[in-house]
Amino acid sequence: MSLGDNRSLPRQGVHCLTRRPAVFFFRVIILLLAAPIDGGVGGSVLIEDNSLAAESANLAELDWFNRVLLDPKLRFSLSVPLLDYGPARLTPRPHRIFMSTVIIRSANSNSIKSSIEGANASLVYPAMALVAGLLLRIHRIGQQALWYDELYSATQASVPLWDVPTSVRAFDMHPALYYLQLSLWQNVSSSDVWLRLNSTVWWLLAAISLYVIAKKLVESKQTALLALALFSLNPTAVHFGQELRMYSMLMCLSLWGFYFTERVLKNGDQATIVLLLLTSAAIIYSHGAGFIILLCMWAQACWLTLMKQSHWRELGIFFAVQAFAVGLGVPEHLRAASMHASFGGLSYAIAPSMTELLEQTAWLVAGRGQPLGQWTTVVTFGLIAWPLWAAVRTESVGRRTILCYVLVPIVAYYAISHLSKPIWVFRALSPFAPFVCLGLAEGVTRIWPQFEPHVSLKKMVTGVPFLAICLLMTSSLVATEFQQPLFPRRSNFAEAASVMKSLGQEGDTIYVAREFWFWSFCWYFDHPGSVQPLERQSQLSCNNITVMKREPVAADLASGGTKWMLLRSKPNETSETIRHLNSQGIDATLAVETGRITVWKLGSSLEVHP
Repeated sequence: MSLGDNRSLPRQGVHCLTRRPAVFFFRVIILLLAAPIDGGVGGSVLIEDNSLAAESANLAELDWFNRVLLDPKLRFSLSVPLLDYGPARLTPRPHRIFMSTVIIRSANSNSIKSSIEGANASLVYPAMALVAGLLLRIHRIGQQALWYDELYSATQASVPLWDVPTSVRAFDMHPALYYLQLSLWQNVSSSDVWLRLNSTVWWLLAAISLYVIAKKLVESKQTALLALALFSLNPTAVHFGQELRMYSMLMCLSLWGFYFTERVLKNGDQATIVLLLLTSAAIIYSHGAGFIILLCMWAQACWLTLMKQSHWRELGIFFAVQAFAVGLGVPEHLRAASMHASFGGLSYAIAPSMTELLEQTAWLVAGRGQPLGQWTTVVTFGLIAWPLWAAVRTESVGRRTILCYVLVPIVAYYAISHLSKPIWVFRALSPFAPFVCLGLAEGVTRIWPQFEPHVSLKKMVTGVPFLAICLLMTSSLVATEFQQPLFPRRSNFAEAASVMKSLGQEGDTIYVAREFWFWSFCWYFDHPGSVQPLERQSQLSCNNITVMKREPVAADLASGGTKWMLLRSKPNETSETIRHLNSQGIDATLAVETGRITVWKLGSSLEVHP
């Protein structure tokens, strides 16, 4: 075929010409991803080098191109017909291919315009889901001041970067990786909104990861898009996408741990093995309960091997990598276990009953808002039971996500809480929210045969699964709207600081008994990072008002200025503190109650009044 005859070819699809290698690769990859792949559509790629007067190529000579650019999952075949430019025939060189014209011909593509529109359309819906998720997380993100746990994160991150690990080891059961990245983030600003946006960015990375991983493993754009939409609206993901803690980061890391486990168990290369090791180590060094995520990965690996989707050799490589990663994390987890034992466990954790087990599991889908009260759990399970059952009925990615990344952590937390010390908290389950969304998405596509691009809209919207998924998304939006008012994140240190700025005068003294309260109050009373944990500050002066990190004693009342004391409004704890002060001859009068913080004015009960 001559170059002149080339114009007679039926060119359906996209025609792209460039002499820049980077642009060439970018365009080819975008076009291949955008081409229709559902339903086994066939196609071909024709390579022509317009820069040569005479050159020919055949399929064998361009096999490297097929290996590099054409993923077999895309169901494309590479065919390069003999291009006869005349009597001269030159041997092609690989670098010449970068200056070629690429023609993608597809049975479903009728014109250049339709293919370009298809490429754009493939990005529109994921972008819409991401924008909707971002809007939900930015909405009211700064309405409430940082609460206790968030102020703890902010204070640890305010330490100079090289001192963060030392500070974390001294005060926190969790490892230092999250605080290290937050310390870098805080270099830009220490405002409440900016700090919380760190979690929003981690949610965005987790959402993009979920979509990319679902497309690679499920091989269905519809499933990937639905999983992304559910994750964007998920109230739990919204909550932790606004909270200054490490849980959005853990969502992102757990997704990649899941993906690299799949890859290694299915003949992963050395690069994938290294990525699995790095991801596992990052999980261990991001949260004290990171070993639960590793436990899920181990269950996933064993399941793939038992289902004969992997070989024992790959399983051995996987556990060798995990053993090395766990070895890296042993010092941190031994330290965390020691601190956990010395603290006597988490005061807010419970060993859940079966009812509480179901309720807190439903929170993964419905969030903590509970707009329907106790009926929220019943309604939530009613909406998700059918698609979850469909996802686990057949061997699929959905089955592995539900069994290994939802059921395994629930059973693990339940067992540890009852056999050892309570660690069952809603936050510990939050990293597994994206897996619930992925399992639901695959379940819906399995029970909803109308969920195909060629089906008319009328037929699609009349299906019961469509109505169920719309109801689930609607309930998620309602729960998200009610979550902040019904389950507020507040500790009122900002309000207490504002009150004391108005009540306090020069020479006054404010007593804050506990170290973490001292950090939190000074964050707003003076300025962010005013207390450096490693310096073990016992007092701070702001506008000639002294803040003391201890309880007052009777001798303190002899000095000038008014004495104040801050207490958290826990009835039993507050009553015990007041009785202790009275026993020392100190009167405490409630001055202001700001939500969960009470301000007490102190005086001597030993004074003789006429």
